Amino acid sequence: MVVKVDPFLYPIPPEFLKDPEVRAWFEYDNRWKHDIWLRTGGGDDAVAESQIGELYEPGIQTSSVDELAEDLEVAQEMAAQMIDLIERVEELEAASDSSQLTTDGFETINISAGVTAFTATGKQIITCNNTGALDLTLNPAPDDAEELHIKRNASGAVNFIGTIDGITTENIGSTGDGIHLIYTIAQGEWGAS
Repeated sequence: MVVKVDPFLYPIPPEFLKDPEVRAWFEYDNRWKHDIWLRTGGGDDAVAESQIGELYEPGIQTSSVDELAEDLEVAQEMAAQMIDLIERVEELEAASDSSQLTTDGFETINISAGVTAFTATGKQIITCNNTGALDLTLNPAPDDAEELHIKRNASGAVNFIGTIDGITTENIGSTGDGIHLIYTIAQGEWGAS
């Protein structure tokens, strides 16, 4: 019959028992070797468990299948949320590119092909689809920090009636171009940003 014995638990030789200092050192040395043996795979204590965890990817501190499965579920949920977020950002970018983006507090206006005059009122996002020239009158009594987002989507020019950065003859001359205007009461005019 084979009996497994801790490899570092040896009897103390009788010669060492005579000197109390040597005996204490030998007992401590034996205990230290035994503890190291346990912690390096000879035992099943908490230190051995953490060492097993070190064999896995960084951050995984267990070999429990249940705990690893829970971590995997959490990671999958986070990945799904990230995919949803990326899709939402792509939708917003696409909407912004086509001048369909709406923001809280903004009114969305689509000017049709035959319109030749329009007056802005309040915070608006204006898409100009006019095929002939359009005279766009800026709000004559705007609030401080009132904003306008204006984009030209068609062949007709967009001419502003009002003062922008001290100039009264501003326009959007090319299809696809746009302008963001903010009114400042202190300066008494619209400014392009």
